[in-house]
Amino acid sequence: MTENRFLQKVDHNKFGRDTLLDEAINAYLHGLLIAGSKEEMAKMAAILARKMHGNSGNGNGMEYKPSAKNLANIYPQYMLDNHDRTKLADRLKIAMKKNETRNDRQLEDDFLSISRGLMTYGASFFEVDVFTTKKNFGNGQALVGVNDHGLHIILKKAWNVKNLRFDEFAAIFRDSKTIEIDAQRSRDLHFIMVSTQMKFLKGILQKFQG
Repeated sequence: MTENRFLQKVDHNKFGRDTLLDEAINAYLHGLLIAGSKEEMAKMAAILARKMHGNSGNGNGMEYKPSAKNLANIYPQYMLDNHDRTKLADRLKIAMKKNETRNDRQLEDDFLSISRGLMTYGASFFEVDVFTTKKNFGNGQALVGVNDHGLHIILKKAWNVKNLRFDEFAAIFRDSKTIEIDAQRSRDLHFIMVSTQMKFLKGILQKFQG
């Protein structure tokens, strides 16, 4: 009886870990986990390449040779759209080579560790139209997310992200579809956001900001 309970606990923990891994991979591929360096993004891409193609370096997987033409579902689409694909493939080759001596479990743990270290990990994101006077950020369609770290704004056009701690901005709800984010004093930033999902964003912000 004790042994069965132990096995059930192990299976439950594995299920939880696998769920977290799947969620992290999904967020990464949708461009919601943006690493701080090209090397870190290549590391994450290399781990996905291993999951898709196996470890070709030790002869136990399909022969996968990264090129500008076969990076889909390994890098997020925004990277394929906004970066030189040949350079992405070259960085991926280097990262895959470094991973050859690590087993699948180690690499999955690496992916989770990198993901948890990113500012946007675990954030709930919503589609918005964003407007600002700052030329280096611009206006247009965006994704806005909230988690323990604060507010995150990803402008889809260039897929750059602004991260604001809760103590760096004031959220002013103008109406049921409009929110003003005032961070002029701390970061010289000011945004107007419009969305039919604003009531959900309002609820989450109020929960975190009290």
